[in-house]
Amino acid sequence: MVPPEAEAGPQLPSKKVRRRIHLFIAAFLALQFLLPLTYLLGDDPNDARFTWRGAPADAQLGCEAAVSRQHLDGSRETLEIERLMHRDWVAYLEGNRQSVVEAFLRKQCEEPGVLQVDLVNRCEGDSHDRDYSLRCGAGRVEVAERMATP
Repeated sequence: MVPPEAEAGPQLPSKKVRRRIHLFIAAFLALQFLLPLTYLLGDDPNDARFTWRGAPADAQLGCEAAVSRQHLDGSRETLEIERLMHRDWVAYLEGNRQSVVEAFLRKQCEEPGVLQVDLVNRCEGDSHDRDYSLRCGAGRVEVAERMATP
């Protein structure tokens, strides 16, 4: 004959422990929902971190960026973007991803003697170009969209 205490199954966690487990699971699931939601409600429509959202429209059009720096002595220098950053970042820059554009312009302003940095994105099949300009020391990126000339 088997003693009654040997027949009992494993002891369940206390009510307090089960409540903590349920709270942890609920918090984890909420976090999994809220993190992508912050991205979806963001300001930058060209931010395509999640594959199901798709590539930015400008990247599909085949955009090309041109960058120049104006120095304090009045001279202007054209930069080769491909030599400054990885091609994936160049694609984000050409796709008008706002956070990348701003970070790139700010980085270029850190060079000694630079007064202003200008970035122009020209896209095939698009009705307008996008001009980004940062006057070094001003701290604010100015964005202008102009109609493309035929």
